[in-house]
Amino acid sequence: MAVLTRFKPLFVAPLLVACGGSHEKPEKPAARLSPAPTAVANTDPSFAGPVLTTEAITLEPGGERLLVCQSFPLHNDDWLFVEGVTFNATGVHHSNWFVTPEDAYPGPPGAADCSESGVGVFSNEAPTSGGLMFSQSPEAANETQAFAEGAAIAVAPHSKVMVSYHVLNTSPQPLDVGMSAALRMLPESDVKVRLRSGGGQIGLLAVPPMERSRFYSDCTFADPPTFKVYFMLPHYHQRGVGMRLELLGGARDGEVVWQNEGAIGEALGTQIAPAADFTGATGFRFSCLYENTTARTIQSGSSFDDEMCTFFLSTDASREFYGIAAPGFGSPTIVDQGMGAEGEHLFAVDGCAVLMGAEAGN
Repeated sequence: MAVLTRFKPLFVAPLLVACGGSHEKPEKPAARLSPAPTAVANTDPSFAGPVLTTEAITLEPGGERLLVCQSFPLHNDDWLFVEGVTFNATGVHHSNWFVTPEDAYPGPPGAADCSESGVGVFSNEAPTSGGLMFSQSPEAANETQAFAEGAAIAVAPHSKVMVSYHVLNTSPQPLDVGMSAALRMLPESDVKVRLRSGGGQIGLLAVPPMERSRFYSDCTFADPPTFKVYFMLPHYHQRGVGMRLELLGGARDGEVVWQNEGAIGEALGTQIAPAADFTGATGFRFSCLYENTTARTIQSGSSFDDEMCTFFLSTDASREFYGIAAPGFGSPTIVDQGMGAEGEHLFAVDGCAVLMGAEAGN
């Protein structure tokens, strides 16, 4: 299991690759979302933060845009601390919200193809110099994410938020697509834990037809972890029905620290309370559970008819990290492990590389 340190920007390919293709579930039309070229004040006192609203994009029936970006300058002279978010979306398959310096990734105002800001689907540089702030559950129209009391993401002075997202219209009439993200802020005096990003991806899948299967990968850190995990969000497609995160090594080897069973369209991200302590472990195992009712083997890919196995974490680690088992990051292999005790066909994806970000400077 390789450990890489050459990877400066984190969450490049795994979270920027668009997810597309045909859907089985129609979107309902909704009212137009108001354009907002910058952050605006949130009038809801329970959030005490800005509402970031994307410019409305009108799509004809069957229309789709795979990778749209929009930036929101925060005009902040001081540090900001974000403890939660509420998403409201229409026609959005998925979105990722990054923090960057306000002069990074210049592009046109409003919603535009991400390539116009210098970010592509297979770009070697992603808008991650300040980290991934939030990731939206696939197909979720409404979702609230919150951290533990006193835990927040630190946003440096003179920052902006950049969102990359994938929109489509499966309704029989023109639809205004887009979303808003209402940020909940925390006073610095109340901040006890500063959060950073973590996560992983299995980018080599071959989900067998007509059965229930689980694909997993084991990832080992070069240095023993001493952090806690406060939030977990899974990402899979229409055949995915659940995800699991376990500890590897130490006295708690095999302990499940987070798991879910749920289909896309639901708000799948959840707070972990109490926070899961990784101290004493050597790494982690993550796995995705699939129900493939088709007669074909489903491969890993960005199409909605393909599958993904990706997750996003919020941790108090001093460095961002990403465990990835995918071609291009070594030579991962799929090993058939036969039927497991839970009646699942098990497949190990060997060759997880742990990519580490730079030490935090705040």
